[in-house]
Amino acid sequence: MEVEYNGQLMEMTFNTLMQGNAFSAREMPEELSGASVEFKFTSPLQQNEERKDAQTYVETSGLLAQAAELDPGLADMLDGREALRDALKGVGAPETWLHDDDEMDELAAQRAQAAQAAQLMDTLERGGQVAEQVGRGAAAVSEATG
Repeated sequence: MEVEYNGQLMEMTFNTLMQGNAFSAREMPEELSGASVEFKFTSPLQQNEERKDAQTYVETSGLLAQAAELDPGLADMLDGREALRDALKGVGAPETWLHDDDEMDELAAQRAQAAQAAQLMDTLERGGQVAEQVGRGAAAVSEATG
């Protein structure tokens, strides 16, 4: 409650000062000029609640792993990305450390592509071995009948 009140109060004050030209063009950093500014405050109570998200994630992951041993389909119950993002936020990981969903999708596609290429190479290698064995077998039959 107090956090929301303080944020709203600061936003109203800042907007009033901006509209009243309280800041000169030289004083205003370029990043703030014309930008929508939002003030956020974090109270110790709020930090504690976010830390609980991290602990909840650890406990949830353990339960989910055990449940998935009984029924693998249960692993799909949890939105892993969202849960992990909340847990990382709870332990204080900066947003700049995390990939956004589009980047995560791109990385997953690259991993899938690499796995597919490795599987293709493995298949080609096995095919080459089979062809070599067939060739040796045909040569042995030809020699034996020849």
